[in-house]
Amino acid sequence: MLLIGLSGGIGAGKSLACEAFNRAGAEVIDSDLIAREVVAVGTPGLTEIQLRFGHEILNADGSLNRTELAKIVFTDESARADLEHITHPRIGRIFQERVQQASPGTVIVHDVPLLVETGAQDRYQLIVIIEASMENRLQRLEKRGLSPDLAKTRMQNQASDEERRRVADIVLNNDGPESAIASIATELMEHRFLPFAAHIAAGAAAQPGHHCPNELSEEAAFERILERVNAISPATHIAENIIEINNEDDALLRMGFVRTLGGYTSCDPGRVVRLRTLQ
Repeated sequence: MLLIGLSGGIGAGKSLACEAFNRAGAEVIDSDLIAREVVAVGTPGLTEIQLRFGHEILNADGSLNRTELAKIVFTDESARADLEHITHPRIGRIFQERVQQASPGTVIVHDVPLLVETGAQDRYQLIVIIEASMENRLQRLEKRGLSPDLAKTRMQNQASDEERRRVADIVLNNDGPESAIASIATELMEHRFLPFAAHIAAGAAAQPGHHCPNELSEEAAFERILERVNAISPATHIAENIIEINNEDDALLRMGFVRTLGGYTSCDPGRVVRLRTLQ
């Protein structure tokens, strides 16, 4: 199974990208949909929210008025933290249950709006960030009923494009027509994600494959891998696509590497990296 975290700023088009990956064969887990599940009428989550924020955040039918709640939490950090304390553990439990149900070789794309903000990037084998221009984002959000001022307030409460890029393995631009992101998703699934998942399932190292779209430079993408490896075992870049590490660690297997002679090799045909162990 290959677990991909997909994120981006509000209005960047994450949902559109997820739909494209789903049509191309990925299983999509949508954090927003799970978030709605955990605060549905009759759930303990909704009861806790009502106790914290009052009856004013409920509709006449007893369901959560998300618009009224948003007005509170997007202008009050303490209120937002309280809401996250109620919802995030519940969302996390449902997410883990669905991941555990996946078959070997499955590609799971997890749509995570606040991936960077919650520091969740290292639980995935790949991070995909969706970007779009400010103009397009504001236009999309206005069509959804958000005024430019409210949209900008929400953007200010999220990570910046630069912060998201720092954790990304792949950055995709979503300023074009729907057909453009659909084509990119199909290409990535066929040439990178599905082979990556198959290699993980088979315990097989990858060979360099088709060059897929990525707004990140090769140097930036490699630096991201080096940073993640270094967080597991002290690492040094010693040659092209070769990293020297101090010791073996099973966390590298969860990152998408397999053991090979003298160390590890990645299962990712989009970026074949070899780790050479000192011990």
